[in-house]
Amino acid sequence: NYEFAKFFWSDVMKNLDAEVLTQKIKVYWGHSHKRGAIEGTLLDDADYISWFVKHIECMPTTVKTCELSNSIFIDSKELKELCGEYMCFSSILLPQEKTNWHGIFDFKTKLSIDDYFVLLQKIRDDEKNLKDNLDRIQIIYSHILKEIYYWSSDERKAAKAKVESLYLLTENDQWKLASNLYFYMESHGTNNNLNDAIPCLKLDYRNRNNSHLPQFLELLKIKQIRMNDLKLADKKSSPAEHFRRKLIEISPFLKKWLTNLSFPSGVTSLVDKKIQQDFDFIESDSLELFYNQNFVHKTNVYFDSVHKQLYVTRPWNSETTFIDLPKKLCQLLNIHGFEDKLRFLLKGTIEEIKRQFVENSIEIPTNKDIVILEPVASPNVLQQPSLSATATSEPNKRDSSIKIKETNSNKSEPIPVTTEALVTHSKNQKTKNDTSIINSTQSCPSIPQHIPFPLYGNYVLIKTNDERFLR
Repeated sequence: NYEFAKFFWSDVMKNLDAEVLTQKIKVYWGHSHKRGAIEGTLLDDADYISWFVKHIECMPTTVKTCELSNSIFIDSKELKELCGEYMCFSSILLPQEKTNWHGIFDFKTKLSIDDYFVLLQKIRDDEKNLKDNLDRIQIIYSHILKEIYYWSSDERKAAKAKVESLYLLTENDQWKLASNLYFYMESHGTNNNLNDAIPCLKLDYRNRNNSHLPQFLELLKIKQIRMNDLKLADKKSSPAEHFRRKLIEISPFLKKWLTNLSFPSGVTSLVDKKIQQDFDFIESDSLELFYNQNFVHKTNVYFDSVHKQLYVTRPWNSETTFIDLPKKLCQLLNIHGFEDKLRFLLKGTIEEIKRQFVENSIEIPTNKDIVILEPVASPNVLQQPSLSATATSEPNKRDSSIKIKETNSNKSEPIPVTTEALVTHSKNQKTKNDTSIINSTQSCPSIPQHIPFPLYGNYVLIKTNDERFLR
């Protein structure tokens, strides 16, 4: 009886001392003339009242029912804002400061995994108030994201079992089974085009950028879509020679700076190989991404991990391209946290870079710090006609512009070549292959006028039969 329970417990708390009610229980046992029957034995952590409220549905709640004390929530402003009217709270007001009454009733002070899922289900059932609950749903996700890291293996197992029947809200405000949802990991905001193609989980900006998001999505069995899951349609692509030369030009400074910041030597030693041999750099008029033949969005930077090709929009050094380029390069070179410094190296002149090094007491590279590697024959850039094909921009024709890349990318091991060896090699090949040796101060009609290594001395560019240049 709700009315009686509310009156009864209010009267008990007003007129009885909680310490009296929590005294240990003494049990008498054994033969009547023995000590156990005469003096009895005190049971630790046991009293009648605590047992009663946890086993008999006698505690009045805000929904005017009687429940077990440990199945309802304590009257808390924060919890009420989170749960609204969807969860049961005690209608008995406890003192703000912790007392023995808190220990007796043992009301819930936080939501369990089960509670979160039950709350989401109750919000789903209340279709009329969905608009009012949109913020509440995001707050629930925020709480789960905050706590998920600390969940035990048993708690995770329990959550995975519940997920099988869990429905969550999509970006289009439709409830879908969690295991049928997707989430695009490469964007900080919503993507309407992708949402129209597949059901995507609705998350606000704060939750999208939570460090525990991958764990959250994995636990809820939500499929994670990344950039390489999308198909690229590129327009008027060609090798980004100027971009590649700039990377080679700044690599000695880059390595010195990384060493100064105590980056692992293994990371620093691979910079030249990655720039000169591992990756191809391609410049395009536009880059469009598709998922299941549905247009998703345009991008300024795209890395094809299969063919190891980095695409950038033309011109590569525009401010628009630089929104994402430093971050992507740092990912490829495994130098996370170096984005701002790499941006400076790419944008600055050699003189500006040298001044920065002097001001920060960083060693300025010399000739011996320059590493020139033999280029590895790669058919991906120059022998793949689809890369230079023009992608239509009309929505109803976009499907035909999506490129399926099937070229091989067999690359041999790197062969380091010093400047001296490079010159010697070029002299030996001059008469045999009719290779022209060009001093860096002379003009070369085949490439833009750009001195690869200013202020380091004279270097050569060798034009080989396969139209590739060693720098």
